[in-house]
Amino acid sequence: MASRSLPIRVQVIQFIFKWLGRIWPGLVAYIAYRIWFTTPRYPESRREQQWRKLASQDFHSLNGRKISILRWGACSPGYILLMHGWSGRASQLGSFVNAINAKGLGAISIDAPGHGFSDGRSTNIYQMANVVNEIVNKYGTPKAVIAHSFGGMAAALALRKYQIATSKLVTISCPNDPYYLISGFQQYLNLNEKVMKLFNQKLYKNFSQTIYDDISAEKNLQQTSIELLVVHDKKDKIVTWRQSEKLHSSVPGSVIIYTDGLGHSRILRDKSVIERIMEFIQS
Repeated sequence: MASRSLPIRVQVIQFIFKWLGRIWPGLVAYIAYRIWFTTPRYPESRREQQWRKLASQDFHSLNGRKISILRWGACSPGYILLMHGWSGRASQLGSFVNAINAKGLGAISIDAPGHGFSDGRSTNIYQMANVVNEIVNKYGTPKAVIAHSFGGMAAALALRKYQIATSKLVTISCPNDPYYLISGFQQYLNLNEKVMKLFNQKLYKNFSQTIYDDISAEKNLQQTSIELLVVHDKKDKIVTWRQSEKLHSSVPGSVIIYTDGLGHSRILRDKSVIERIMEFIQS
């Protein structure tokens, strides 16, 4: 992850994990594993609350969990699917709705499991991809998917795994490489190599020995015929723009747009970015 100053509580956790990891690596690996899948919720801004109030909100049951769905406009096949990132929420992409509706298209945005108004306190990329597939089964194939941050990796997995026939994908501030994410997580919590070896053993056992390749955005999109637009800000402090550079260079025919100074999330509300994304979708 891109470098940024850490709050005191994180520095305390780093100290504890560094000390405890030397004498009880199994316990630290267990705790780290739980943290990896936990999805902290953050409050909606007033702007996001207004966008949500303008939507029709439905709830869909998936594997015993209630999933919240926001819809703006007539959401027949050919709508635009909006996908938030880790610890995000459906209303976070509400800034796209007016531009989408102005083109006569509906918009659907989902709260992934453990996010927003959906049930749960944790999730994983496979569950997020499964929700995308369930939305397609319920509402038909979208014209395009617009995905922010980790939502871009989940969308890429869904497109490959479920062979979703949408023609265009837009990733915004998206990590590409899961090794980049896990390396940032290790550094963030100050986990030693023994702890990470135990962490990965648990990950491989519960998912797959090839999980890091299986969820790589570039590897998934290379197996599709999707038209890809990659958008990233060069001052993003959460996910470095180098991740999008790698994604763009790995997917033939993709287009990339860089911005400067919009950061990781404000980029979602920039009018010029929204206009260029809609031009790509309509082209």
